[in-house]
This record gives sequence, C-alpha cells and structure tokens, in this order.
Amino acid sequence: MKSDTGQEGASQCSGSSQVFDRDGLFAPVGGDLELAAELIGLFVEEDARLLDELRAAIAQGESRRIEALAHRRKGTALTIGAPGTLPPWTTPGRGSG
Repeated sequence: MKSDTGQEGASQCSGSSQVFDRDGLFAPVGGDLELAAELIGLFVEEDARLLDELRAAIAQGESRRIEALAHRRKGTALTIGAPGTLPPWTTPGRGSG
C-alpha cells in the first residue's frame, strides 16, 4: 500500500503503526523538535533512494550490493530511531516466529 507521497508505508512493512521510536529519535537531538523534523525529512529522502537502489540491485541479481544496501538502510533506520520502517525479520524481537 502506498501513502499520499507515493512511498510504501513503513507500518505495512512492519505490521506496526509505530514507525519512529520517540526516545530513539529525540535522544540524539536533545529533544529539539525542529532538528528532529529535519532529520526525519532527510531520512525519508535517503530511505526512498536506498529502496530504489535495492530494487535495482535485486533486478540485476547483485547479491553483494543488495547486502550492503540493506545493511546501510538498517543502520540508518536504527540510528534515527525508525525501526518501524524495517521488515520485522531484520530487528530482534520484531519477527513473526
């Protein structure tokens, strides 16, 4: 399912309605709402770019590139406190098993 921005919704991916971890988002910016909003904007742009690159790598069968891009996407998401943007099998405690 796509959102109004045309991006796939993270909540559909994770099975959760919470995309951002509030503490994980605000801790690095000292609770600065304006800075947090700017980081979210940068994250959304970067995440869309990484997803596009992942799709291209998958289509071309580039396994090493897929692994590197997926790792970078996970690191970016966890750094900004956005674990809900990741598939449930990529973070401990979120899998279906």
